[in-house]
Amino acid sequence: MTAIVLLSLPEDRDRVGKVLSALVGERLDVVWRSVAPDDPHWAAAIAEAREARCVLFCWSDATRSEAAAPFRRLAAEALAAETAVGIELDRGAVPPDLAAMTLYSLAGWRAHRHGLWRAFAGRIFYNDIVSAAKFKAAGKDPPSPAAPAKLLARQAWVAAVGIGAIVGMLALPKAVYNTIPWPRWNEERAWAAIPKGSCPGLAAFIRDWPDGRHGGEAKDLYAARTKKAPAWTPVERIAPFFVSAAHAAPSATEAGARAVALGRADAEARKACQGYVEAAGSRLKGVGVSPGDVTCNAVGGGTVCSVAGNASCRLEELVDSGAESCPIPGRN
Repeated sequence: MTAIVLLSLPEDRDRVGKVLSALVGERLDVVWRSVAPDDPHWAAAIAEAREARCVLFCWSDATRSEAAAPFRRLAAEALAAETAVGIELDRGAVPPDLAAMTLYSLAGWRAHRHGLWRAFAGRIFYNDIVSAAKFKAAGKDPPSPAAPAKLLARQAWVAAVGIGAIVGMLALPKAVYNTIPWPRWNEERAWAAIPKGSCPGLAAFIRDWPDGRHGGEAKDLYAARTKKAPAWTPVERIAPFFVSAAHAAPSATEAGARAVALGRADAEARKACQGYVEAAGSRLKGVGVSPGDVTCNAVGGGTVCSVAGNASCRLEELVDSGAESCPIPGRN
């Protein structure tokens, strides 16, 4: 059983990826499913969510659509099972009938990688989500969000420092103040802060500094952007399998019949996993077998058995993130 399932729609892959990084950084047992309800893998995502001890539902403008109705129904089911925790990516995205769900907000600047406030205080909001996942996976009620209070304290500290800096600047001689190249300094800092290969970062720089020293180079680099190639991504899926007793030769003892049926479980489990390969073009990397019910019956002076169980399919799926790359010369 997976302890934590992180569930989102494909439209929110970039923002939810940062949540996954925070959870993985704390070594939590988490599986991320970024899948639409009309995707063939949606049924597997439902099964994983129903078995998980904690399901993190990511709410955005995309989850308001009619096509996302199965997503909302699954959230209602998890809320009733007391396994649901909400992550708000866009304000007001949580349906009114699910208002009882414990909610942690990443709306606005909180979900973006860059920006002054995000760099200064964004981590505290992700820490709240990590803490909630730990509590819920342990069968405990998650704590109330602590980030807003911490942010208020940090804002007060920044205000105090800012006032002190302003007072200090007013005390500078006018001749010294006029020698500081404020616009050029800010542009150079913004240029240096663009992450390696980040097209959104480059676009934001062009918006803020279209006619700056690096404005022309930034526009050329953005025009030459390339799309990242799809990548093989490891996933694990559950597939039910059945070992039939219909064509089995009767064994003299029940123990012998059980051994025969269980011996055929590996082959049937592999066949069940092969369905993902045929349906979605996945790569099958390994199969785990979890035999469930073994049923034995007396037939023809002997005993035959059947087995119903689940196969754990370790796969690689080709995922097209739709991301673009904007390399900047000289950046490592």
